[in-house]
Formats: sequence, C-alpha cells, structure tokens
Amino acid sequence: MAERRQLSFRWPVEDVSVVRAVHRQARRQYRESDRSRNLTMSAFTQIAYLTARQRTGTWHPAVLVAPHGSVQRGVELLNLSWDSWAADFLEDDWELLTDRSQEAYDIQRRSSRVPARRPRLHKAALARLGIMNGLTDWRAWLDQVPNDPRRGSHS
Repeated sequence: MAERRQLSFRWPVEDVSVVRAVHRQARRQYRESDRSRNLTMSAFTQIAYLTARQRTGTWHPAVLVAPHGSVQRGVELLNLSWDSWAADFLEDDWELLTDRSQEAYDIQRRSSRVPARRPRLHKAALARLGIMNGLTDWRAWLDQVPNDPRRGSHS
C-alpha cells in the first residue's frame, strides 16, 4: 500500500457541504455494481484534484486572484488522507503558484506608486479550487477511484 499523507484544510462551510453532497451521490453510484466497494472521501477528493490538475488553465488563474486572507467565520475542517505522491503534486502546484503570485506582485509594485499587498497563497485555497473544479465532471472519472477494502462493506 502506498505511503499516505494527512491533509487538513479549513474551507468555507458551503464548499465542504458541496463536496460531501457530491461524495454521497458518487458513493451510491460507485457501489451500485458491488455493495462491498467503498468510496472514501479521501480517495474521491484526491482523484478530483488530480483530474483538475490536467486542466490547470481553467482554474489556476482563479487561485491567483481569490482572496487569501484568513477566514475566521463559516469555516469547517476537512481532514483527508492522500497518497504521498498526490500530496506532493499539491505541494508542487502550491510552490509554482506562489512563485507566479510573487512575480505578479513584483510587477505590480514596480509599475504602481501605490504599494501592492504582498500575496499570500494558501494551500487550502489551491486544494479547494482544484477539488471543486475536478468535481464538475465526477461521473467521467469515478471508475478511476480505487476501492478502499479496509472499510469493508456497509449493507
């Protein structure tokens, strides 16, 4: 079994609710052919992120302009366990976009007399936008999600 990494994200409650609702719907479809199959939230969100990663041009720009301040109200903690290699992709994407955000800040600072706010890109924002983008066509990739036999069947 692949090495796992624990990820915890603070997301707006509404977004966590959407992910959970889509996961419940997908889980029912996933188990239609075999009641012993189990679709975990972690596996589902991991494939959603990896799917979105293949089409970064559609959502990466949104990460760079999304508000990155810390949100204190209306957030919920989402705990996930991804394969380490997938978590590494998230880390790589975060570093790439942090660099791009810094470059945009430097350009804006040089071209404006008004000091620009230094960007701060949060991994939670990157993961949220990527996962939400990947969920848009979950039916197309649901069969790619590996079964988690550790959970057993729930009849």
